[in-house]
Amino acid sequence: ACVTRLHGEEESGRGELVLAAAVSRTRWVGATVAVACAGSLLLLLTSGLGLVVGYVLGGGEGVSLTEVVGGQLSYLPAVLVVVGVAVLLVGARPRAVPLAWVVVAAVAVLALLGQSLGLPEGVERVSPFAVLPGVPVEPFDPVPGAVELVVVALLVGVGTWASRRRDLG
Repeated sequence: ACVTRLHGEEESGRGELVLAAAVSRTRWVGATVAVACAGSLLLLLTSGLGLVVGYVLGGGEGVSLTEVVGGQLSYLPAVLVVVGVAVLLVGARPRAVPLAWVVVAAVAVLALLGQSLGLPEGVERVSPFAVLPGVPVEPFDPVPGAVELVVVALLVGVGTWASRRRDLG
């Protein structure tokens, strides 16, 4: 929602007001991406803490705070891939911004219901979450997350570049 708001700001004319000041389009997009990344990090952190608190309040023992919170944080690259797709859509094809929500819905369905629906493995692997290890059940492997972060950098870079190359509105 944070990134797609850029498009809303452009459509309403408020984007022109922001860019009329001493704010470059790159800085405007970059600030929005930074807020989306920080918000994603905060949500994953609090969800990990919530899981630990719920487990302990439910009478569970032996849960490791660092393992559970670390497990939640290991999903950050996948979340940021979705942010990157939104930046690319906002920058390159503003009229296609609603597709960002289609991506969010598809990733959520694949992550939450993919196995239950009996989808083929190839379809499930489309989700950026599918390639990440299921920490803390599986051992942490930094390579898939690092690859996804490179993909995020490319998506954000191309989306930012594309947004600088077009007129507002």
